[in-house]
Amino acid sequence: MLVNHLDPAGDLVASDGLREVRVIAADMAFDPLDDLVVRLAPCDEAALAFDLPGHVLDAAIVESGPFSYVGSNLGERLESPVPSDSLPRIQLCGRFVLELDGRRIDDTLPSRQGRLLFAFLTLNRDRAVSRDELVEALWPYGTPAAAPTALTVLVSKMRTALGAQILSGRGDLRLNLPPLTCVDVEEALSGVHEAQSAVAQREWRRAWGPALRAQFIARRPLLPEHDTPWLDQWRQRLDDVHDHALEAYVASCLGIGGTELPAAERAARTLVSRLPLRETGYALLMDALAAQGNVAEAMRVYERARTTLNEELGIPPGRAIQDAHSRLLGLPPTPH
Repeated sequence: MLVNHLDPAGDLVASDGLREVRVIAADMAFDPLDDLVVRLAPCDEAALAFDLPGHVLDAAIVESGPFSYVGSNLGERLESPVPSDSLPRIQLCGRFVLELDGRRIDDTLPSRQGRLLFAFLTLNRDRAVSRDELVEALWPYGTPAAAPTALTVLVSKMRTALGAQILSGRGDLRLNLPPLTCVDVEEALSGVHEAQSAVAQREWRRAWGPALRAQFIARRPLLPEHDTPWLDQWRQRLDDVHDHALEAYVASCLGIGGTELPAAERAARTLVSRLPLRETGYALLMDALAAQGNVAEAMRVYERARTTLNEELGIPPGRAIQDAHSRLLGLPPTPH
């Protein structure tokens, strides 16, 4: 049974009977009793959050010491009560989620402003933040006269919800999260870095998981109910993470080959659609098509890239596209 509802950028594993199952990476496994079984690292759960339409698995195995069977729906597991021994988790992209000490406490934060304050402190948790900076972050388009008092009230309520040991300081505030806290934004940043490093070393299987995790997280809206300049900067940063993760994912799928080639094509088409002037997207799409035997279609992509660059910028294709074109023609790559 082909399961194609995980993500348009690429399914994790899809099988048509046991004979068609492929182990596509070192961290993948399958169970002969299930049509679709996925083994994920613990932080990969953040990439399959329950608030994303279509992120529903028929079955899953999550790596946490000995493998534990999750059941028929990972979303149901994420919605269920948090195990007391689970790691702290903060999700800022998509639905806001805060898990500490084995319990969901996001509803205890004081209002929308409280969530915005918590997000700012989380994204700056490597340093102490002054109250003046917090006032500017919460009221960027004009500071009301009562802002300092309102901030004091917010901080007091947040300290009650989190505990004085987590939110410390008086004049300057600092968020002291427990060790091993999983913050989705940080997971996206570390994931794309790990994926790019693995691609540079041609370790395709090691790149596959982090690249997929980073793009799943980065594609979700960051605190969509808020409009502030500092959030816009983070959203742009996550957009860049998404694009780089797509590139790394396509490269890893091409390196793995086999059943991952269609996923490489889908992700490359997404990259070209998002960034029509990004030459690496065209080159990756050409390689993905050629690897599946669609050389003529890959040549059409080359013509599209050449025309787009000429009409928009008045320049010829660069080395990435030219090298991909040379591979289509069976020629040596362009000299550096």
